[in-house]
Amino acid sequence: SFPPATRPIFCGVNNRSCCMALSEDIKHVLAMYEGMLDDEDGDVIFRLADGEFRAHRAILRAASDVFACMFKQTMRESVEGVVDLPDVSKVSMRVFLRLIYTGHVDVADWQHMGAGPSVGTQMRVLQQANMNSILPPDTVSLLQLTSQAPGWTSAALVDSGHGGLEFCFRSANWAELGNVMIGIAPRDSGQLVQSVFNSRGFWGFVSGGCLSTVYAQDGTRGRAIPSQPWPSPLPSTAKITLKYSPSSSSMMFAVDDGPFTTAPFNTSIPRDTAYCAAVTFFEPFKTVEVVDMARPSSAVCPLATLIEVASLAKKYMVKRVLSRSICVLQKRLAEARARDDTDDFELILAGAVASDMVAVRMAALDCARNFPILKEKFEEGKLRPHVACE
Repeated sequence: SFPPATRPIFCGVNNRSCCMALSEDIKHVLAMYEGMLDDEDGDVIFRLADGEFRAHRAILRAASDVFACMFKQTMRESVEGVVDLPDVSKVSMRVFLRLIYTGHVDVADWQHMGAGPSVGTQMRVLQQANMNSILPPDTVSLLQLTSQAPGWTSAALVDSGHGGLEFCFRSANWAELGNVMIGIAPRDSGQLVQSVFNSRGFWGFVSGGCLSTVYAQDGTRGRAIPSQPWPSPLPSTAKITLKYSPSSSSMMFAVDDGPFTTAPFNTSIPRDTAYCAAVTFFEPFKTVEVVDMARPSSAVCPLATLIEVASLAKKYMVKRVLSRSICVLQKRLAEARARDDTDDFELILAGAVASDMVAVRMAALDCARNFPILKEKFEEGKLRPHVACE
């Protein structure tokens, strides 16, 4: 989402060896600045929400006029050498400073410093009954679940952090899978019981390779999913994506790269409950793969971190970092609309409003013109107040 560590170098000389030498020199300088990020001799301390981070006044002054004014002799920050930012995380500050120091990002900054509950950690089964679970080597966001007993007695709850969830379910052949329920259930479901879908959670029912009905703890029993935008039966290797949105108290399904459709439960999903992904089988020795789509273990910067970095760049008027952050946020808006992801859209627009990022606000409003699910949430009064006001 940000420029890579190395970029083309143009020295203005028609001499390849000269260009290569200059490139090597710049790599050396970048490596030196990389090392300064972890320098304990930094003469400025940022006090953050979850700790402290040191930096160097000379580099910050060169990055922006705001920092230059801040570190003048008469300013408190200059005298004390401390800047208090109680609402900013160490992860966001490290990404922000790396962009200032080197002009690029390092995925390790958010993968290994805790940008969210699941970063750098493997998926795990919270609870299971008559189920065999396998985590393939070198993966953190995929689990293979295989039923071991018949009659809706094989079930598993999969750790998925907290808040909004987005999971993908895959099978080698949906038609041969028999009957399976995929959905969400309370994390503290207690002992898993037979036919758990009748008493706990919210579920989609796949039978004979068809995803067409839903079940839930609110008494929903075999209710048809209206206007299914996917084929029935499903393609044998189709990917079913499930998305739960706490802000709208709803769960949606999509197949492969198709649009999302809201599951028609009798009632809204309670917001005061922490949910996780859940699977239960009717037949034994059947396998599905569960992929946590929201687990930020890839090279994509977590959205909350990106918004904080953009806010810092706006606050301190670091123009280079701000322009790049805005471009990435605009791209994320388009991606959110393509996925029917109203949660990400709201998060971006709320951050843009809070930090007065006009370019992002205008991009969000333009994106909203052709965003049917967002319009539905607006008309139902389910958007955040300041987002709805925009």
